[in-house]
Amino acid sequence: FSIELIVEFTGLIDNNYRPILNLISRKSSHKED
Repeated sequence: FSIELIVEFTGLIDNNYRPILNLISRKSSHKED
């Protein structure tokens, strides 16, 4: 693996999963209230 490839791959994962993580964090914050 090259550093550039790893950075691109992790960036792709981050872009794909950020909305999901946001939904999860919102759900957990609602449960806490």
